[in-house]
Order: sequence, then structure tokens, then C-alpha cells
Amino acid sequence: MGIIKNDKIFFREKLVYLVNLWRKRPIKNYYNKNYDKKVLISYITQPFRKQSFSHTNYFEAKALAKAMDDLGYLVDIIEYTTTSISNMNNYDVILGFGDIFKFYFENSTKEMKTIYYGTGMHVCHQNTATLQRLKDVYHKKRNLDNRVC
Repeated sequence: MGIIKNDKIFFREKLVYLVNLWRKRPIKNYYNKNYDKKVLISYITQPFRKQSFSHTNYFEAKALAKAMDDLGYLVDIIEYTTTSISNMNNYDVILGFGDIFKFYFENSTKEMKTIYYGTGMHVCHQNTATLQRLKDVYHKKRNLDNRVC
């Protein structure tokens, strides 16, 4: 019975992995244009695959892509968690955030424009601020509980 259960877990994990891989595949030339300049948008790909009104980032992603198209750029989109791409030097601009920026600065031989699109605090700053807040609340509560009335 344990082998069957482990096989089901393995199959489910493999299926989830493959579905995520499929969902996060790059989108090439979203507007099917024939421009000379190319932009790589590193953000989220889901808004370009499925219409939704669930979050403002769907509108933001589409607006970024449309603005670059209006400026005469062929638009490719990748998921921000993508760590590397093989044809980085084909782009004139990288727009967005994520691991691809680090990859560009460490590996690209071509100088190009980079436009950072930060949608909030960097995760390191956010985590540090959250931990500090927890520490402050802990000390405040501890002092209140130990007061002599």
C-alpha cells in the first residue's frame, strides 16, 4: 500500500511541476509585430494567457507590454522567476524585475537599457521590516504583562 501511495504522490508532484513549467513558458512576440527593437518583459505571464480582474497586476502587465509595443518594440514576456535565457543579447531593453536582471549583469556581453519595475518593497527589506515589527510587538506586550498594578 505504501508503494502505491508514494507513486501517487510522485505522480502528483511531477504533474504539478509540468503544469507550472507549461504555464511559465516564455511568450515570444506577443503582438506578432515585425519591429527592429526588442524588449524582454520579466514580470508575470498569466495575464497574457488568461483574462482576469482578480488583481491589478493583470492590468499592469498588459499596460507595460502595450506601452512598449506603442514605442515600436517587439515584446517578449517571461515569468520573473526565470533564472536565465539563452538569447539575452537579442534584446535592446529588459523591463521588470526578478532573477533575469541578475543574470543580465553577470552574463550579458551586450550593453542594454534596463528598466526596473518594482511593485513593492524588495523581499529582503520586507522580511527585515516584518521581523522588526514582530520584535517590537513582543517587547511591548511583554512590558505590559509584567507591569505592577
